[in-house]
Amino acid sequence: MDPSLRGSSVYVREDNDEVVIVTVTGSGVTEVARHKRGEPYGYVISDKHKDPSHPSGPLVRHPIPTNETEGKFLGITTEAGTWLERAASLGTKKIPDTMGLMVKASSQSACAAIVESLAIGDFSYTTMKALLAKAQQVTPAPAAREVESLGSSTLPYAKLKAVSACR
Repeated sequence: MDPSLRGSSVYVREDNDEVVIVTVTGSGVTEVARHKRGEPYGYVISDKHKDPSHPSGPLVRHPIPTNETEGKFLGITTEAGTWLERAASLGTKKIPDTMGLMVKASSQSACAAIVESLAIGDFSYTTMKALLAKAQQVTPAPAAREVESLGSSTLPYAKLKAVSACR
């Protein structure tokens, strides 16, 4: 379709076995596309309707923040965008409330909650609140004797725990 129509209102109607797309201009109603109607629940792709400046192949889309809270949420960790996409695709309720909760928390705690939520596949507000509370619990540093007692077989696991996707 004509790239100049992006953001404009268009109207679609049927004409026998064709679909007709029109727009209203200063000179009246103008037809902008017409093609054969597809099967129910199917689709029709016509290269002549494609904007030549658009890249070919699958589109890679990332959430774009529309307000300050969304921007701060997406800035917590690179996984925040994935969290938002998955939560939205599942129809999770209270996503704005959850993002606000995460933004108010420390970035390390919020990041840990987001990463764990992705791992378990649960994005509900209640779960996120519980994961955040769990992440905010302060674990005392081990005494020197405990660190020294880590045998060579467990030392790699101690180091792994320190690795984080958080910024």
